[in-house]
Amino acid sequence: MPSVSERQHRAMEAAAHGHSTLGIPESVGKEYVAADATAAAAGIMFVFRNRALFLRRGPDSDHAGEWCFPGGGIEQGETAAEAARREAVEETGFGVGDFNPPLIDRRTSPEGVDFSTFRHAVGEAFDVDLNGEHTEYRWAPISEPPEPLHPGVKAVLSKIAMDGARPRGLAFDRSSVRSYDHDGRLHVETTNISKAIVNPYIGREIPDYQALGLDPDRVYQLLRAPDELAKAASTFNNIPLLSRHVPVTADDHKPDLVIGSTGTNAAFEAPYLRNSLVVWARDAIDDIESDVKKELSSAYRYRADMTPGTQEACPLTASCGTSSATM
Repeated sequence: MPSVSERQHRAMEAAAHGHSTLGIPESVGKEYVAADATAAAAGIMFVFRNRALFLRRGPDSDHAGEWCFPGGGIEQGETAAEAARREAVEETGFGVGDFNPPLIDRRTSPEGVDFSTFRHAVGEAFDVDLNGEHTEYRWAPISEPPEPLHPGVKAVLSKIAMDGARPRGLAFDRSSVRSYDHDGRLHVETTNISKAIVNPYIGREIPDYQALGLDPDRVYQLLRAPDELAKAASTFNNIPLLSRHVPVTADDHKPDLVIGSTGTNAAFEAPYLRNSLVVWARDAIDDIESDVKKELSSAYRYRADMTPGTQEACPLTASCGTSSATM
């Protein structure tokens, strides 16, 4: 029988490839996937940073002249992911190899085609060797795709925009930044890990509060200064990602709480400090995918500068203290 939801389809796709985390037998996964493949097609949204690869359909195609993702019909015995990979190779000449792309969208077109869209992040915007089905290609910003756009692709990008518009922490623009390696680890191409913003701190939480003459029970509004975040960005590279917010050091690194790591490309883009992430642990990946875990809380060292000041468009108060970070 066919899958009854996108979530079940993803689970059956994983089982069909022997990667089920739910104990679904591979034979059952293949049976469901085969049923899903009836009158179905699949494609891949190739992503490089904030750009996606678009192909313009040829004059003999349905939706001629419209821009779409590489893709096509699912053949007998193929899974949707296998079909998407095969079509991508045929239409672009790019050897995607053996990969397990995340399913980011599944919908039925007005023509009655069950279409699955997968996402595959690449390290560079590669050149395309068109096979005659399309007339041109373009790497374009996901937020500014070429026109006229295929209605199915337009629907997928609208879904991505809606996901990205909500403050989701780890789920930042989830459809366009997440990928999975062969062993099932979750890679997040970029996500917000901190922000230049005014936050409340209880006096006793502030380093050297006694020397600074602070009331231990008073709430102080401190600005996480943007220039200090920018200077400290590199110190957020290659540090452990934990399941709980606790202090760790080399002498006490709490291995039972380590679920992954930050990447090597931390950068401050006002007002956010951003970095890539990799999540190694299945339980943590499941919590992220199900929105049980939605936000990051960064740990850092700083020296507080309690000089009163005013921050433009201060979110909490017009009179803000400032913090000088040495992270």
